[in-house]
Order: sequence, then structure tokens, then C-alpha cells
Amino acid sequence: EQLDYVKTIMEKGDTLLRLITSILDISQIEAGRVRLNFEPVEMSDVVESSVSSLRPQAHKKGVALQTQISRASVRRALADRERLRQVVVNLLANALKFTPAGGTISVFLSEISPQAELGAEGYRFVVEDTGIGIPPDQYDKIFQSFYQVDSSSTREFGGAGLGLAIVKSFVEGHGGQVRVASEVGRGSRFTLILPVAPPVGQTVQIA
Repeated sequence: EQLDYVKTIMEKGDTLLRLITSILDISQIEAGRVRLNFEPVEMSDVVESSVSSLRPQAHKKGVALQTQISRASVRRALADRERLRQVVVNLLANALKFTPAGGTISVFLSEISPQAELGAEGYRFVVEDTGIGIPPDQYDKIFQSFYQVDSSSTREFGGAGLGLAIVKSFVEGHGGQVRVASEVGRGSRFTLILPVAPPVGQTVQIA
């Protein structure tokens, strides 16, 4: 019984820490104080480490977590490693939160190729789930700070509605784009379109 209490305390502590971190991140973003530092990054390593960090939670909830990484995707790209890892973790955590037991989360990393949306070479990272889905009229709003699709979702699923706002800011800071497609009751698909090299120097400030 004491062990169960300790586990609950640890889980709630982790949840509180993530919430505080997200609030600090969004505060810095809105204040224009976040700087991205670009370096050569092995994208497959970023994705695999992010997936590994969420796999225990997925297993505990009974959600299958699948990955598909193209062999050609091992080429390095210029990125801020920690910020990009945070983007991937946020997307996976969001998918896990809204996917019920027995569901599946699929992760895909493409090879590097010309991306029409960017007018440059880049790659795509996709997180697809079989969760509750998002109504089409909410696609733009979900990237706003503190926004929840349903006013009751904070109580039911937890969170403060900051994860996707952070994702959008960091992806656009890399010169990329975020796309979402969903069907209510059947799941959602988030696609990141990122350039191999950001269209700036070695650093960029997010305002």
C-alpha cells in the first residue's frame, strides 16, 4: 500500500514538473527570449530516444507504439537537438493522452527529399494515433496557448493546453510547418515538415 502511494506521488510530481516546464517555455516564447542553436543532428536518434522515453507510459496504458524510420533518414540535419526532441516528445505525449487502451500510435520519419511546402530539401516527421480525434473547426485553435478542444478535457485527460503551442513555435523557429488531419472518433495525424537546414544562421530567436 505504501509503495502504491509513493508511485502516485512520483507520477503526480512528474506531471507537475512537466506543467511547470511548459509554462516556463511558453512564457519565454511569448517574451521573445527563446534562442534556437543549430548543430548537425542525427534525426533518427532524436526520434528513437523520444519514443523510448514514452514507451513505458504507453505500455502501462495498453497503447501500442510503433515506429517506421526510413534507412535514408540517417543523414544529419541542422537543428536544435533539445528543442526538436521536446517537439517530438510533446507530440507523442499528446497522442498518448488522447488514445484509449488498445489503441495504436504510429511514428514515421521520412527520408530527405524536396518539400514543396518549403521550397527546399527537407524531411517529414509524422505522429498518427487512433484516439478521440479533433473536429475540423478546431485545427487552428489547438495550437493556441491554454486552448482545450473540450472544456472538460482538462479534467478528463489532464494538461494545460500548452504542448501543441510549444510544438508550433519550435517547428516554425526551425523554418518548418505543422499540419494536422483528423477524424472524430478515429484518430489524428500530425505532420511536421522540416528543412534540412534552417533559412538562417547558426542561431535564431523566437519572438
